[in-house]
Amino acid sequence: MLLNFQTMVCDLTGLPMACASLLDEATAASEAMQMCYSLKGKKGKRDKFFISEDVHPQTIALLETRAGSIGITVVKGKHGEVDISGKDFCGAIVQYPNTYGSIESPGESYESFAGRLHRVDAMLIVATDLLALAKLKAPSTFGADIAVGSAQRLGVPMGFGGPHAGFLSTSDAYARKMPGRIIG
Repeated sequence: MLLNFQTMVCDLTGLPMACASLLDEATAASEAMQMCYSLKGKKGKRDKFFISEDVHPQTIALLETRAGSIGITVVKGKHGEVDISGKDFCGAIVQYPNTYGSIESPGESYESFAGRLHRVDAMLIVATDLLALAKLKAPSTFGADIAVGSAQRLGVPMGFGGPHAGFLSTSDAYARKMPGRIIG
């Protein structure tokens, strides 16, 4: 069952590796932020992480909490307006579709934003909805390095009132930094 879950996540996100599951979307996003920091960040340098204001509020809250404890400076705003030209960002996160249900916010496209991030050697995390990805293009097609989200929209029930299964997928190059289990 876990291998089928991972395969479905890989197919929908377009990224070749997925972990078996995480606690929820916010936890998956915070694990992805920590991956960015450990892969691209350095103490005192590249310790900034950008959060689009269109990300779900519960995800923003957990990202801010986790960032504070590991020494990451959070910058929030519109992804089309943030200045990432310096080499002080390790990564960024956008929501697709965003918290308001839009596919993209007005302004800069996610593909263009991913290009700007990659030019300064930073990573793009896309928080997404698996059910929406059945119709929308995969995050990998516009430059996502990591995709995260929740499996609840697929009808996974809440376990004893607790959270639901989150997912994280990425490229093979980052397999050693992935949280959780890899089955298969």
